[in-house]
Amino acid sequence: MKARHALSILLFIAGLLRVSPALSQSDSLRSSSQPETDQSNRVEKAKERFFAGQKAFQEGDLKTALRDFQEANRLVPSAELAYNIGKTCRRIGDTEQAIWFLRLYLSRAGSAATDREQIQKLVEELRKEQRGLRERMLNTPPQVTAQARGYFEQGVAMFASGRYHAALIAFTAAERLFPLPELSYNMALASEHLGRKNDAMDYYSAYLRVRPDAPDRKDIEDRIRKLQKELRSGPDGGN
Repeated sequence: MKARHALSILLFIAGLLRVSPALSQSDSLRSSSQPETDQSNRVEKAKERFFAGQKAFQEGDLKTALRDFQEANRLVPSAELAYNIGKTCRRIGDTEQAIWFLRLYLSRAGSAATDREQIQKLVEELRKEQRGLRERMLNTPPQVTAQARGYFEQGVAMFASGRYHAALIAFTAAERLFPLPELSYNMALASEHLGRKNDAMDYYSAYLRVRPDAPDRKDIEDRIRKLQKELRSGPDGGN
């Protein structure tokens, strides 16, 4: 996500620069009670939350990233923020919200969305995932699905609270009952936070083996290379 990460920042800041001076005059015509400084403050706060969200995303703290992106989007809505929210929802496993925000990104960006074809392809793949999961649930005993979902939700809650070992245990239990590539990805994130670089690489690789055409394949491969580099350079790297 490195190239896209840089692009997101540049386009988002450019959007803010357009919003701040250009809209301040017209805003004063619509609502004289909102001083120009209020708009400027909103822009600064949005930039702050945007960069915080980018940092959290790169560190794997997806819940914090999502919260920061959503707050920035509330302050100053933009196409790039819709993209980042959609991307984060995708990683968390909230497919429905991922689709909604990626479509919102295309709507907001209009003709400026040079990656329109790629995003449309991603949205269609996410829809297929939704259909596939629904079909699979219909063919799975209800008690198994419910139990697996329970473990998955426990894992998400534990991960969000920083209890990575408990999250890993919960995700592993869910994966044994109801194997999904997303669980391998979540297990990789938890292992990475625990400093278990070899395990993290194994889980990332397992995710890619099941999803060879994953839209985020390059991101995962970059992550694996980063972990390999850390293992080579650190005497105490690994598990």
